[in-house]
Amino acid sequence: MDEWPIWLIGVLVLVIAGVGSVVVVRNRSRRAGRDEAVAGARAALEAAEVSRDACHGTVPEADQLFDRAHLIISGSTGASGARQAAELADRADRLWQAANG
Repeated sequence: MDEWPIWLIGVLVLVIAGVGSVVVVRNRSRRAGRDEAVAGARAALEAAEVSRDACHGTVPEADQLFDRAHLIISGSTGASGARQAAELADRADRLWQAANG
């Protein structure tokens, strides 16, 4: 009968350890996803910048998309903002490539 507090403490320690490990793994996964999305957005911005520099004319819509993508990625955004910036940069890239022929 005197052993039940020890068992209760043991169970609580196991539950807390389990919850703690799940939280750590989820935070790491979320952080890795965000970092991956930001890296993809930066790569898309660099590719669009190359297309912009290679374009002989000006494409105002592409310039606007590129500027919006830069604003989004320069702010502290999460993965969804980075994905949106990558999409905008890709659209600007396609417009500059189409204008260049």
